[in-house]
Amino acid sequence: MARTLIRYSQVRRTEPESGANDLDFAKGRAYEADCLAADVAGKFVYVTGPEVAGIPQVSTVDITNPAKMPSVGMIVAKTTATRCTVQTVGETSLFVTVPGGRYFIDVAGVATNSPPTPVTGEIFQQLIGVGLESSRLLLNFNGQLVNLKS
Repeated sequence: MARTLIRYSQVRRTEPESGANDLDFAKGRAYEADCLAADVAGKFVYVTGPEVAGIPQVSTVDITNPAKMPSVGMIVAKTTATRCTVQTVGETSLFVTVPGGRYFIDVAGVATNSPPTPVTGEIFQQLIGVGLESSRLLLNFNGQLVNLKS
Protein backbone atom coordinates (compact mmCIF):
# COMPACT_ATOMS: atom_id res chain seq x y z
CA MET A 1 0.00 0.00 0.00
CA ALA A 2 1.39 3.39 -0.97
CA ARG A 3 2.10 5.77 1.90
CA THR A 4 0.89 9.34 1.72
CA LEU A 5 3.82 11.63 2.25
CA ILE A 6 2.94 15.18 3.27
CA ARG A 7 0.15 17.31 1.86
CA TYR A 8 1.37 20.64 0.54
CA SER A 9 -1.27 22.43 2.64
CA GLN A 10 0.56 21.26 5.79
CA VAL A 11 3.87 22.82 4.82
CA ARG A 12 4.55 26.36 5.99
CA ARG A 13 7.41 28.82 5.93
CA THR A 14 9.81 28.63 8.86
CA GLU A 15 9.83 32.43 9.00
CA PRO A 16 6.97 34.89 8.43
CA GLU A 17 6.25 35.74 4.80
CA SER A 18 8.04 38.92 3.78
CA GLY A 19 6.86 39.15 0.20
CA ALA A 20 6.92 36.18 -2.10
CA ASN A 21 10.13 35.90 -4.08
CA ASP A 22 12.77 33.31 -4.85
CA LEU A 23 14.74 34.19 -1.72
CA ASP A 24 11.86 32.94 0.43
CA PHE A 25 12.87 29.40 -0.58
CA ALA A 26 16.11 29.76 1.37
CA LYS A 27 14.20 30.62 4.55
CA GLY A 28 12.78 27.12 4.54
CA ARG A 29 9.53 25.25 4.77
CA ALA A 30 8.38 23.16 7.73
CA TYR A 31 5.42 21.31 9.21
CA GLU A 32 4.38 19.96 12.60
CA ALA A 33 4.42 16.17 13.01
CA ASP A 34 4.13 13.49 15.66
CA CYS A 35 7.41 11.67 16.32
CA LEU A 36 8.92 9.32 18.87
CA ALA A 37 10.29 10.66 22.14
CA ALA A 38 13.72 9.32 21.10
CA ASP A 39 13.69 11.37 17.86
CA VAL A 40 15.76 14.54 18.34
CA ALA A 41 16.64 17.74 16.46
CA GLY A 42 19.09 17.10 13.65
CA LYS A 43 17.68 13.65 12.78
CA PHE A 44 16.18 12.98 9.36
CA VAL A 45 12.71 11.45 9.27
CA TYR A 46 10.40 9.39 7.06
CA VAL A 47 6.61 9.08 7.11
CA THR A 48 5.65 6.08 9.25
CA GLY A 49 2.00 5.81 8.28
CA PRO A 50 -1.30 7.63 7.83
CA GLU A 51 -1.97 10.93 9.54
CA VAL A 52 -3.65 10.87 12.93
CA ALA A 53 -6.14 13.68 13.45
CA GLY A 54 -4.55 15.50 10.50
CA ILE A 55 -1.01 15.30 11.90
CA PRO A 56 1.73 13.48 9.93
CA GLN A 57 3.46 10.60 11.72
CA VAL A 58 7.27 10.49 11.34
CA SER A 59 10.31 8.75 12.80
CA THR A 60 14.08 8.68 12.27
CA VAL A 61 15.17 7.09 8.99
CA ASP A 62 17.17 3.87 8.81
CA ILE A 63 19.38 3.81 5.69
CA THR A 64 19.67 0.02 5.95
CA ASN A 65 15.89 -0.50 5.65
CA PRO A 66 14.03 0.64 2.51
CA ALA A 67 10.74 0.66 4.47
CA LYS A 68 12.21 3.47 6.61
CA MET A 69 13.27 5.66 3.67
CA PRO A 70 13.20 8.12 1.92
CA SER A 71 13.64 11.05 4.22
CA VAL A 72 11.01 13.79 3.90
CA GLY A 73 12.71 16.31 6.18
CA MET A 74 14.78 16.99 9.26
CA ILE A 75 13.63 17.60 12.82
CA VAL A 76 14.59 21.18 13.70
CA ALA A 77 12.69 21.46 16.99
CA LYS A 78 10.72 19.44 19.53
CA THR A 79 7.67 21.25 20.91
CA THR A 80 6.72 18.34 23.20
CA ALA A 81 8.21 14.89 23.81
CA THR A 82 6.32 13.52 20.79
CA ARG A 83 5.61 16.60 18.63
CA CYS A 84 8.28 18.00 16.34
CA THR A 85 8.84 20.59 13.65
CA VAL A 86 10.16 19.03 10.44
CA GLN A 87 11.96 21.23 7.90
CA THR A 88 11.64 20.11 4.28
CA VAL A 89 13.73 22.65 2.37
CA GLY A 90 15.83 25.73 3.00
CA GLU A 91 18.77 26.71 5.16
CA THR A 92 19.54 25.20 8.53
CA SER A 93 22.40 25.91 10.92
CA LEU A 94 22.22 22.73 13.01
CA PHE A 95 25.45 21.35 11.49
CA VAL A 96 29.05 22.33 10.88
CA THR A 97 29.38 22.03 7.11
CA VAL A 98 31.96 22.15 4.34
CA PRO A 99 31.02 24.89 1.83
CA GLY A 100 30.07 23.27 -1.47
CA GLY A 101 30.06 19.79 0.08
CA ARG A 102 27.26 17.40 -0.78
CA TYR A 103 25.44 15.98 2.25
CA PHE A 104 23.88 12.57 2.75
CA ILE A 105 22.18 10.76 5.62
CA ASP A 106 24.45 8.49 7.66
CA VAL A 107 23.62 5.33 9.64
CA ALA A 108 22.79 7.44 12.72
CA GLY A 109 20.17 9.40 10.77
CA VAL A 110 22.12 12.68 10.67
CA ALA A 111 23.89 14.62 7.90
CA THR A 112 27.35 13.66 6.68
CA ASN A 113 29.49 14.92 3.80
CA SER A 114 30.96 11.43 3.33
CA PRO A 115 28.63 9.31 1.22
CA PRO A 116 27.80 6.27 3.34
CA THR A 117 28.93 2.90 2.01
CA PRO A 118 27.75 -0.52 3.17
CA VAL A 119 30.02 -2.61 5.38
CA THR A 120 27.70 -5.63 5.18
CA GLY A 121 24.34 -5.96 3.48
CA GLU A 122 22.99 -2.89 1.76
CA ILE A 123 22.23 0.76 2.39
CA PHE A 124 20.03 3.33 0.70
CA GLN A 125 21.95 6.52 0.02
CA GLN A 126 20.00 9.81 -0.22
CA LEU A 127 21.44 13.21 -1.09
CA ILE A 128 19.79 15.79 1.20
CA GLY A 129 21.60 19.07 0.61
CA VAL A 130 24.68 21.20 0.04
CA GLY A 131 26.91 23.06 2.49
CA LEU A 132 26.69 26.82 1.98
CA GLU A 133 29.29 27.94 4.50
CA SER A 134 30.81 26.53 7.68
CA SER A 135 27.56 26.64 9.65
CA ARG A 136 24.79 26.53 7.01
CA LEU A 137 23.33 23.60 5.11
CA LEU A 138 20.80 24.05 2.30
CA LEU A 139 18.29 21.20 2.56
CA ASN A 140 16.77 20.00 -0.70
CA PHE A 141 15.18 16.54 -0.64
CA ASN A 142 14.40 14.80 -3.90
CA GLY A 143 13.45 11.39 -2.51
CA GLN A 144 15.79 9.55 -4.88
CA LEU A 145 17.56 6.62 -3.23
CA VAL A 146 20.67 4.84 -4.46
CA ASN A 147 20.79 1.19 -3.38
CA LEU A 148 24.38 0.20 -2.55
CA LYS A 149 25.39 -3.37 -1.68
CA SER A 150 28.58 -4.57 0.00
